Amino acid sequence: MATAKYSLWVFITITVAIYADLIWTAHENVDLREELARKTAAAASTTAALKMQAVSQSNRANAMEANLGALLQVAQAKAGNEQIGHMSDEQLTTSLNHARDLAAAGKFQEALDEYLRLHRELQDDRRRMRVILGLRNLALNPKYMFNPALIALRDLRDTAMQGFSANIGDDLLLEEVALLNRSLDEQGRTVAVYDLLPPDDRRRGTLRINNLAGFVEERRYADVLEANPFGRMINELEHAGPLEASLPQEEQTKLRNEIIERSAANIEALLGTGNSAEAAMLTEKLLSYDGSISTQDIIQRHKERASQPPAN
Repeated sequence: MATAKYSLWVFITITVAIYADLIWTAHENVDLREELARKTAAAASTTAALKMQAVSQSNRANAMEANLGALLQVAQAKAGNEQIGHMSDEQLTTSLNHARDLAAAGKFQEALDEYLRLHRELQDDRRRMRVILGLRNLALNPKYMFNPALIALRDLRDTAMQGFSANIGDDLLLEEVALLNRSLDEQGRTVAVYDLLPPDDRRRGTLRINNLAGFVEERRYADVLEANPFGRMINELEHAGPLEASLPQEEQTKLRNEIIERSAANIEALLGTGNSAEAAMLTEKLLSYDGSISTQDIIQRHKERASQPPAN
């Protein structure tokens, strides 16, 4: 009897434990389902937020793309307008040839008007130098007796000089002033431009070497020798003959005259700085290149000038 009661008690205890475990498991599953539901809802909410954020970013990207497209259209239109107003090299060459043909036909005023038009249209453009050279050739035309081209060159030079004085950092204006002075055979004026530049300005060296005649004219002999030392003077004469022979016939005389005049000016600079031995050597070298009477006269003129005191 006692054994039967004990067995029944064990059975009941085990049964209760099993049911308790099942009830706990059920409650745990409910909690898990609730937690899963909460996480699912949260994930759904996050997904929805991400979708909204993606849509918003997509809309912003589309707007940016549209704005960029509009900006590109404006830039392309502007570039097109600039291209229309920009003169190509081919157009410039055609216009310069036209001006030259007008001068050859004796239509000097029309040629002058064309050169001045090109000069105006090529504002802040280094190709202006081509126009100035054409204008110089017009001014040197012996058939152009009363020569407004010379007046135009001087007006352009004075205007460029005023602009450069106000802005000495403008390389293009500096180049234009120097070329206009050379075209007017007034290279001494470029020395005044040189003096406006700071002592450490790199352009001083370039201006000296390209304007030696102006420094000789102003008797700035030390500047001449600093830019063009004696060895370079000799070297130029030694290579003058082969260089001249390589040119067309019509260019040979022009080059020879330039070398003779430049070498005679170098002789003056050497004498003016007391380098008489080097001056004698350069004179001998120049006469071996061209010993004509005219060359001897040019050398003598420069020697006399070097011996004269500078004008006050």
